[in-house]
Amino acid sequence: MSPEKGSGPSAYSELLSEIIALHPSKYVHIGGDEAYLLGRCPQCKDYVHKHGKSALFVDHINMITELITEKGKVPVLWADIIMKYPEAIDRLPDQSVLVNWNYGWGLNHFGDHSNIVNSGFELWGALSLRSWPDNYFLISWRTHFKNLEDFIPLMREHGYEGVVMTSWSTSGLYTFLRETKYHVVEMYPIRHVYPLAGLKMSVDAYTEAINAKQFDAHEFVSSYARENFGLNPEDAETFWKGLNVPVETIEGHQTSRKRSLSELAAETRAFSDFLNRVKVNSNKKEFAYYRLLYDIRQYYIDGKLILVDSENMDYHPQSIQKQLTKLDALKSTGKKLDRRFKKMYKGSLYPALITEENYIRNREMEVLYHKLNRSK
Repeated sequence: MSPEKGSGPSAYSELLSEIIALHPSKYVHIGGDEAYLLGRCPQCKDYVHKHGKSALFVDHINMITELITEKGKVPVLWADIIMKYPEAIDRLPDQSVLVNWNYGWGLNHFGDHSNIVNSGFELWGALSLRSWPDNYFLISWRTHFKNLEDFIPLMREHGYEGVVMTSWSTSGLYTFLRETKYHVVEMYPIRHVYPLAGLKMSVDAYTEAINAKQFDAHEFVSSYARENFGLNPEDAETFWKGLNVPVETIEGHQTSRKRSLSELAAETRAFSDFLNRVKVNSNKKEFAYYRLLYDIRQYYIDGKLILVDSENMDYHPQSIQKQLTKLDALKSTGKKLDRRFKKMYKGSLYPALITEENYIRNREMEVLYHKLNRSK
């Protein structure tokens, strides 16, 4: 929606009335983050040329917050844009709450942090249990635990009055199924993330971190493994080390840390094997989520190894058949994972979503299989 096209108030008024009628909270979060196209349309360009991007943003926000305050509610908005363009920050309504979302970067990531600290507005911070680069096959435990360790003390130091824990099940980026160029039938998230129902420890870590004077992720995870799963101290330490590895995504034939895929596969398999053989004395169902997560990651890496081999083979019939044989074995593993995923998430995810998750998780290997055997 363009701030300068004038269609906003009526559309927002109807939407906000519906939301407020269904939610008793005194707060209404209006978003306002990642406005990358701010000032791009012709009408907005003229306004920005005269008054600046900050004024354009604040005028639009004020239009929405006025609708909220009229209904006796408190407006809440993300702080990234006003940190980047702070010139008109003093024109925001006095009762506004600014939420600085920080999922593991420096305080001045979006702009000068002092602009909001010294603004006089009530500040909240937002951390993340799941976010980039998490997906089906990777949870960046180190990133999220460090986020708890680092950002909560900084919030206290700078007088933040509230905290929000976010958990992003998708990336917020979408691809489209279209009938024609301008008719979108459906939107699909580009990146899904391992479901939150399998990450109880992360939720408990957040609770611990906001209540403790100082949060130590190593101590928390080790203690959690001992007390919740009954692991002995040595196995609890192995559990921590397996989770606390650097973020490492796959980029072609190597990882983002310039390691070979075979090295990553061996490391992942070692941790997956540990999870599957370690003696768990309590909360076995919860621990099974970690086993499933790392079995899925191993499946993913094994698939990438086959993909790289397929891209570099000579395409003789014998070579193609060799890859198809590997894929047949991997597909069998994938079906077993599908059944485990369906069983474990029954009741916490809609059946159709479970089917979709299993489909998308396997899709790359299915596409490769059909290409190699020329069935599609």
